[in-house]
Formats: sequence, C-alpha cells, structure tokens
Amino acid sequence: MGSDRSGAYRAASSPSRSRAGRPLTVSPSVRVTRLAGWAASRLRLLTADDAASARELAAAQGVAFRGGTGSCVIDTYVTRIGAHRYQEIACLVQGRASASVVAAAPAATWAQASPLLLRAVAAYQVG
Repeated sequence: MGSDRSGAYRAASSPSRSRAGRPLTVSPSVRVTRLAGWAASRLRLLTADDAASARELAAAQGVAFRGGTGSCVIDTYVTRIGAHRYQEIACLVQGRASASVVAAAPAATWAQASPLLLRAVAAYQVG
C-alpha cells in the first residue's frame, strides 16, 4: 500500500491521477466527523470538488466494520472534466479513529467490479 501527502492510502494505483486509477482509497476523516448525514455530506463533497452532478442510489447507517461502525452511500456521479461517469461506495467509519473509505469504478464496469470493491470496503479495519 502506498500513501500520498494527504494521508490517503491506496490499495491499488496506476499512472492515472483520476479516481479510476485509485479504485480504493482510505483517508483520515477531516471534513466530516458525524455518521448521521454522511450520504448527503458525501454528495455535497463530490459536487464541490470535481463532480458536475452526483446522485444517491442507496445509503445505510450503523454498518458494522472491524473495530467500528460506519455509514455508507452508493452513488453515481459525472466528472466536470470529460463527463466521465463513475459509481462508488463511500463509507465514513468511526472507531478509535475516523476514516472515509471509498471504492469507485467507471459506471459501465460497476457490475463487474463491485463484488471485489464491496468486499474490500467491508474488510476495512478501523485503526
């Protein structure tokens, strides 16, 4: 696993700087620290950063993680640059520490990629 200057850890990487080049990221939670309202916060974050639009597909609270509890959202979004469509699962997990765990794939390949990405997110252990 590598890390970048922001403290995000990548389980996979490629030369691309897009989210597609980082299918799974784990970052210390700095912006959002409350599990309640995580889905809406995540969608606001996406549209404030690099998404032209974002739409919630599903959300859950009280999700059990190894060493903690989380709130998760599955959403789809379109990037501002290039109008690329992605689908992701993003979880805010709290235990001894807080972290956001995000796994994304191009929307066209989500059906094939999601089983592995969902297992990777579910396996996250709160630090």
